[in-house]
Amino acid sequence: MKGSTSGRRTNGNKNAAMKALNVTFGGHSSRGVKAENQDALAAIQPRGSALHYKGAVATLADGLSTSECAREASATCATMFIQDYLETPETWSVERSAEKIIRSLNAWCFAQGNPELSQLGSQTESPAYMTTLSAMVLKSRTAYLFHVGDSRIYRWQGGELEQLTRDHKQKQGKQEFLTRAVGADAHIDVDFSRHELQENDLFLLSSDGLHEFIPHRQICDLMAQTHINLEAKAQALIHQALQNGSDDNVSCLLVQIKTLPGMDIDESYAALTKLAIPPPLEVGNTLEGYKVLEILFEGTRSAVYKVLCTETRQIFALKTPSLRFRDDLVYLRGFVQEQWIGQKIQHDNVMKILPRKPNSQFLYHVCELIEGQTLRQWMRENPQPALAQVRDMLKPVVSALRKMHRLDMVHRDLKPENIMLTHEGTVKLVDFGTIRVASLAQIASPIEEEVAVGSVNYVAPETLLRNETTHGSDLFSLGVITYEMLTGELPFKPFAYKDYQPANWSEWRYRSLHQTRKALPAWVDAALRKACAPQPEQRYQAYSEFLRDLEQPNEAHLNALKHMPLMERNPLAFWQILCALLLIANIVQLVQQ
Repeated sequence: MKGSTSGRRTNGNKNAAMKALNVTFGGHSSRGVKAENQDALAAIQPRGSALHYKGAVATLADGLSTSECAREASATCATMFIQDYLETPETWSVERSAEKIIRSLNAWCFAQGNPELSQLGSQTESPAYMTTLSAMVLKSRTAYLFHVGDSRIYRWQGGELEQLTRDHKQKQGKQEFLTRAVGADAHIDVDFSRHELQENDLFLLSSDGLHEFIPHRQICDLMAQTHINLEAKAQALIHQALQNGSDDNVSCLLVQIKTLPGMDIDESYAALTKLAIPPPLEVGNTLEGYKVLEILFEGTRSAVYKVLCTETRQIFALKTPSLRFRDDLVYLRGFVQEQWIGQKIQHDNVMKILPRKPNSQFLYHVCELIEGQTLRQWMRENPQPALAQVRDMLKPVVSALRKMHRLDMVHRDLKPENIMLTHEGTVKLVDFGTIRVASLAQIASPIEEEVAVGSVNYVAPETLLRNETTHGSDLFSLGVITYEMLTGELPFKPFAYKDYQPANWSEWRYRSLHQTRKALPAWVDAALRKACAPQPEQRYQAYSEFLRDLEQPNEAHLNALKHMPLMERNPLAFWQILCALLLIANIVQLVQQ
C-alpha cells in the first residue's frame, strides 16, 4: 500500500517557473472624530522556513468602546496573535495553531475584565477587555480566515469585491448589538473559512468605521485603482470614510498576493534528486565519514547499516533509499521528510534521527542504533503472552503516539515491523516515511498520493476506503496489533494480498478473541472489539480509555456485548449452531419419511 510512481498525480503548468509565496501589505488607521484610536492592525511576512511552514499573517482588531480597556484589548489581540502563531510548532496545521491562540487570547481578555469570575465561566454586562478580531493566514496557495465580531475581510478578485466574513450582530429595535467578541465570554466561537489563492488577489481587512460608511460601489472604485500603491490606497479608503461622515475609528489593511508557490513536476524531481542515492554498501565501505561495520537490513525499499562515525567514534545506524525508487517522487519525498520529522518528535520511545552533515552529496539518514528485535520477532518467540505483559509493552507505544498527535502527526503505518524492542527492554517506534504532518499537508505540491499508504491488514478502514486519516486511525492499528500480540492472529480475516482494495466497511468482520484464547476475560474482548471498530466514530476517542479498559472491566461494553446479535458477537458460533439446527431438521425429515 506504499505510494508509487504509478500512483502519482501532477498539478500545475509544466512550464511554470519555481516561485515562492510573496505578499505585500499596506495599511492605515485613524482615530477619526474620537479622542482615542481603539483599532489595531498588524502584518508580517516571515523569512525562510517560517514562511514555508507557517505562512504570512495579517490581523485587524476593533476594540469595543463600551469596554474600559478597548485599546489594550485590540492591540494585544492583533499583535499577540501573530507572535504566538509563529511560535506554535511547525508541524501544527494552521487551524489548530490559530484556534488555540484565539482561545488563549479570549481567556486572557476575559480574565482581565472579570478576575473574580474568570474561573467560574461567568460574564458581566461590560467586561473591561473586549475587541473584534479578523485574522488571515496566507500559506502556500491558500488563505485561512478566522473571525469574531463585526470587522470584516473582503477579497478583490477579477474586478469583483466579495465579503468573506459575516458580521456577528443582532438587531434590537433600531439598535444593533455585537453577539460575539474576544473577551466577552469565557467561551468563544470562531468563524473559520478557507479560500484558494490566485496571484494578484487583493484582500481588505476593515473596521466598521470604514465599511459602514463607504458604499460597496465606492469601495470597488478605490480598490480598482492601479496607479497608487497599497499604502496610498489604504489612506484613500480612510479619507473617503471620514469624508462620508464616519463617527468611529477608521482602519484598514490591504494584503496583495504578488506570487504563489508553483513548482512543476520537473522541478519537484530536481529538488528531490539533487542528492545522489548511494549504491549498495559493503562492510568496510565509508560514506561521508561513516564506515560500514555491519549490514543490518537489505530490503526492496531501503537498506540499514551499522556504521562508525570516523570523526566522533560513535556507533549509529545509517539508512539509505533503494535505487529502485530513484524515479518515485512520492517515495523520495517521504524519505526526505522522514529526517525532518524524526528531528521534530524527540521522544524516548521514538527513534532519533540526526541532522545530515553540511554539504552532504548523498541521500541517507543517520539514526540512533537500536539493537534488539522487532515486535514481529518478539511475537513469534512469545506466543500468547500474559495480558499484563502486553499492557506494559503498549504503554510506551501509546506515549510515543501521543507525542506525535500533539505535534499534529499521524503515523499511518503502525505495525509489528515498525516497533522495536531493545535488548534493555525499551520500546521504540521506527520508520517515519509515511507519517502525515498536518502542516506539510497544507503546502501545495505537484506530487500527491492517490493510493493509501500503510500495510493493508493494519491500516484503518477509513484510510483504505476514503484515503482519510485521523489520530483514531493509529488507535485502530494499535488495537489490531494488541489483538495479534495476545492471539497470534488478526482480528479480521487477512486480506488476500498487500495491495488489496476493500470495497466497503463490511469486509472488516471482527472475530471474537475467544475463538483463539478462551481463557481471556470477556471484557478484554469487548475492549479490543471497540478499538478495532471499522467505523471511526465507534472506536475509542482516547488512548487512556483503551488502556483503562484493558486493565479493568467496562460494564457498559459488557452489557452492549450481551445484547449484540450472536452473528455479530460470534459469527463462528452462529454458523455452527445454524449448521447443527439444519442437520437436526434434515434428520427429523428423514425419520418422518
